[in-house]
Amino acid sequence: MAPHVLHPIRYARRGHAPLADLLGRVPLDAVEVVNNSGPLACFYDARAVLANDRWMLSAVGGSDAHDARLVGSALTRFEGRDAAALRRAVANSRTHAHLNWSWTLGELPRHMLLKCGSFLRFTRGRRARSAGPRVSAR
Repeated sequence: MAPHVLHPIRYARRGHAPLADLLGRVPLDAVEVVNNSGPLACFYDARAVLANDRWMLSAVGGSDAHDARLVGSALTRFEGRDAAALRRAVANSRTHAHLNWSWTLGELPRHMLLKCGSFLRFTRGRRARSAGPRVSAR
C-alpha cells in the first residue's frame, strides 16, 4: 500500500520524489485515498482518488492520524473480519475507503499547535544528527 501518495511535502523534505511518480514502476496492491491527517488532507485525498482512475489500485483508508483524537477515523471497509479477508479484498479490488470525521474551523488552532510542535521536534532532531557527537577538548 502506498500512503500519502500525492502529498507534496513529505517526500521532497527528505530529497525523494513523491510516491505517485513511482507507482508505474513499483508493484503495489492498494493506494491510500483517505487519510485524516489534517485539514488539508481532503485535498490530497481527492487528488489520490482522481489519480487512482489511472492506477486502478484498491482504494484504502489509513488512520495514521497526527492527532490521537483522530486515530481510527479513516479506515478501509471490506467483507470479512481478519487479515486473510482483507488480503483477498485488496487483491480483488473489493475495498472502500471511509472517513468517519471531518474538520471544523474550531479544530484548526489545536491542530496547528500539534504541527508546530512536530516541526520543532523534527528540526531539533535534524540539527542534532547533523552536528554529530560532541567531543570536549581537554
